[in-house]
This record gives sequence, structure tokens and C-alpha cells, in this order.
Amino acid sequence: MSVDQIHTFAFDDVPIRGRVVTLTDAWQKIRSRQTYAPDPERVLGEMVAIVAMLAQGIKLDGSVILQMRGNGPIRTAMAECTDRTTLRATMRTANNSSNATGATSSQHDGQLAITLKPHRGAMYQGIVPLNAAVVPLDGVVPLDGKVVPLGEVSVPRAVEAYFDTSEQLPTRVWAAANTEGVAGLLLQRMPNPQGAPAELVDQIDESWRRVQLLADTVTDHDLLTISADQLLRRLFHEEAVRLQPPLDLEFGCSCSRERTANALRIMGRAEIDEILAEERSIDVTCEFCGKNYRYDPIDAQLLFEPLAQVVPETPH
Repeated sequence: MSVDQIHTFAFDDVPIRGRVVTLTDAWQKIRSRQTYAPDPERVLGEMVAIVAMLAQGIKLDGSVILQMRGNGPIRTAMAECTDRTTLRATMRTANNSSNATGATSSQHDGQLAITLKPHRGAMYQGIVPLNAAVVPLDGVVPLDGKVVPLGEVSVPRAVEAYFDTSEQLPTRVWAAANTEGVAGLLLQRMPNPQGAPAELVDQIDESWRRVQLLADTVTDHDLLTISADQLLRRLFHEEAVRLQPPLDLEFGCSCSRERTANALRIMGRAEIDEILAEERSIDVTCEFCGKNYRYDPIDAQLLFEPLAQVVPETPH
């Protein structure tokens, strides 16, 4: 049985739905590609859990991508879920160093982007500044079941800010990561029933507030060590919750020699020739899976001068 799974669940009496994700094998494969300091690695793990939960809630044949950019210790981070089942992630820290610490305390000037990239059709991207997720400067407050230091950025809070500003479904997110695995919990308030009377809307509003308060009691330890059904029973034992069968997740990469070749073509022939003059070959290594693609001078020439296709003459 897979240890990498995502569950969806719904409350019977109110339009509130959620997801619970736990990842071990996929996370270990992501971690094995590069060594990170504990703080950046935790942030990347949270992003992997969150992007899996976001993708499960979107009817999209393609990729959901969660990206962080900034001038702090984390320069870029990316987690991607393709077709709701396949995950990959990577990160670049300051000076490409694995020694970055205080990963989220200096990211206030950065941005968090959520990108929807269908296999066919137009891409959509929404962006929220990371300072929207900074803990208020009037004191230390509890977040995600733990105390977050003054001024610290929370990736879950940044995702919530995105949903708040994009006028989408009200959404709450909790995520946790350590060296063994990553996990997450997501709640969304669905639209009110059409034509719902004011009394019912008030009841739904109250239920949404109550469910959030209950979920706010979850700890990182709970997320990382308790099964989905046990977690929901612990948090919502007085609520009517239906848990759906899980969907298996896995690590996977969409890199290919064709995509690598397209990237080299964008660099231009002059730059490619210059690299070949110095190195005699070009090696491109995928940041996500570590696969290497090598181009010798003949391979590089064919990037810009593909073999002519001979069309047989039509007999007279």
C-alpha cells in the first residue's frame, strides 16, 4: 500500500470540504536530489504538501505549480503537481548554498505564485506578496499549532492570502515537514446553496468559524504521525464528516531531451558555440530528478541545423 496518499472529505451538514495529504516516499526522492539546510527544506516540504492539496481541488488536466521568489535566503522554490498525482520540487538558496538559515524570516519582499498550466490551453497565474503572510509586529502568535517568531513568513498563510485576495473560496491551510515526511490539511468553504435563506447562511457561517477553530488545534506532530481518519476524528469528532477513499501520489519528473534542447536553442547558437569551445560538450542536469543530458558538438549543431528530410520524388 502506498504511503503517499491524499484524502478528500466533506461535512454532511454544511458546504465545507477538505483534503489531508501525507507523503513519505515522494518526499525522500525530492530530498535526495539536493542537500538543504533544515529551514529551507522545511519550507520546500510545506510547499509540496500544499501543492498536492491545491491540485486535488482543481479540475485540471495539467500542472498546478506553487512558486516562491525573493531576495532572502530562499531565492526560488518550486513545487509542482501534475495531473493531481505526480509531484516534483526544487529550490535555490542564496549563492546556491545549502547553509541558508532563517529561511522565512527574510522573505518579506518576495512573492508567492500559484500557476495553473493545462496540457492544452492558456496558462493562468495568481501572485501574492509574501509580506501578506508575515506575523504581525505586535507580538508572537501561534500559527499551525506552533509558535512562529515575530516577523516570520508562513507559506500556508501566504496561500490563504492568495485565496483571500483572489475572491475565490475561503480557504485555510496547515502544513508540516521534517526529514521523514510531509503532511497537510486544507479546508474550504464552498458556495452557499442557491436561494439559501438568511438563517441557513448564518448557520453555515457559524459552522465555518467553528471548524476553523477546531482545525487550529492541530500540531505538526499530529499531521506527520496520525492517519487521515484518526486525524479527522480527533479534530472533528462532534461533526458529521465523510472521508473518501485515498488517491495515491508519487514522485515524477517531466523533463526530456526535447525540452532540454528547446532551452539550449533559446540560449542561441553563439553562446552554445562558446561553451563548446571551452568545455567540448554541454551537460544539462535536471534540477528536479538529477537526470543528465549531454550534447557533443554534433548534437549541438543539430539543434540549429536539423537533418534535412528527404522527400521521395513522385514518379512520372
